[in-house]
Amino acid sequence: MKYNKLIVLIITLLFFESCVKDEPEPNVEDIIVSFESSNDQILADGTTTITITAVLNKDGDEQFRNVNFTCSRGQFQSNGEREITKAAEVDPEDRVVATVTLVAPTTPGEIEVTAEVDLKDLKGRFIRTIAINSATSEPETLTLTANAISVKNNFNGEINLTGTLRNTAGNKVSNGVNVSLTTLDQNNNPITGCPDNPDNCFRQASLTSGSASTISAVYTPGNIAAGQFIKVVGNVVDDTGPIGITDTLEVYIIE
Repeated sequence: MKYNKLIVLIITLLFFESCVKDEPEPNVEDIIVSFESSNDQILADGTTTITITAVLNKDGDEQFRNVNFTCSRGQFQSNGEREITKAAEVDPEDRVVATVTLVAPTTPGEIEVTAEVDLKDLKGRFIRTIAINSATSEPETLTLTANAISVKNNFNGEINLTGTLRNTAGNKVSNGVNVSLTTLDQNNNPITGCPDNPDNCFRQASLTSGSASTISAVYTPGNIAAGQFIKVVGNVVDDTGPIGITDTLEVYIIE
């Protein structure tokens, strides 16, 4: 009798074990039905945006409708960060969706965007990924400005110069655009005469664009006659030299 009961117990345990083993683990597509962007390419201008949408299984547990988004570069518009959690909602097409807006970086290359439903103990197991290409934002204009319109000569004064770079749409350019700065007198002759650099009098020069899409330098005139306007000339350059994008700023020299 005891033997028969033992056999029944073993068979029962084997049956339940078989049932557990036969129950398949869900695929990520069973949880996040689709994951897509409004465009697979974005301009690396720090301004352009695209929409990222995760569509969830509408039959899923309503407790698990928070979606965690991440991006490898750029930022999410609503919080300025590279991670954000959004609650999925039912859209007009009766889909359960979570949507975020991605703002482009200023560095070209691939952006990896991920979406993961917050399933508590299953964190990291159900993630969907898409790749977006961030294309180079080329310069179209350079605008030079200064914090003053006049400056003392003989190294007794200085002005702060800023060069702002923009693309054809008036947005930022990608990182890595180089600018050269030179000075000309009122007769368009090159100005020389700085002890540390005989070709110009610029210091603290940061002449490669970064995330702000600007360059900067401090200008200190040397032995230049007072009472004249000089020209500060900026040129966008590549490995071969100036590429035809330039601007000129006039500065008045005083004693």
